[in-house]
Amino acid sequence: MLRTAYWLFRNRGWLGVPFFLVAMVFARPSPVLLSAGIALVILGELARWASVSFSGRTTRSRQVEAPRLVTQGPYAWTRNPIYWGNFLVGLGMTLSSGALFPWLAVAFAILFWVEYALIVLAEEDYLKKAFGQEFADYCERAHRFLVIPRKTTWRGGSWRAALRSERSTLLVTLGFYLLLALRLVLWR
Repeated sequence: MLRTAYWLFRNRGWLGVPFFLVAMVFARPSPVLLSAGIALVILGELARWASVSFSGRTTRSRQVEAPRLVTQGPYAWTRNPIYWGNFLVGLGMTLSSGALFPWLAVAFAILFWVEYALIVLAEEDYLKKAFGQEFADYCERAHRFLVIPRKTTWRGGSWRAALRSERSTLLVTLGFYLLLALRLVLWR
């Protein structure tokens, strides 16, 4: 199981591509779905930006690594805030396309959380070895997936560095919407 989890971690950036190809081929956006999708993408990107501001660029690595255990900002609310951001961005894109609504969105949600439940196993395996009791204590305070707002400091994050790190995500998102627009213009 851990071998699969580490493989998924290394390849997590490509695993959503089939959904977005299907979204392009079967695109039928409506104003409501497009608006809801864009709202989710914006919310997801804000969650990613906040998460990366505290965790740093290691979130882009193909290897599980962490120079320090991050427990402040969005990481005080859930142990995996960046994955919530990823989920909202991906679901927003899927909804925006209107493709095979609602089935593609449901399939995306199910497969996303199955994939990321396994990825989290790899990350937690690393964190247990790297941070021991400190990580165990953190697990007592923050849930693996549920988001539970609580008092935390939002200082200490590098918001400017996070925005630079998020350029590739923003470009992929913009590219998706440009391709969606082009697809709708050229192939009705």
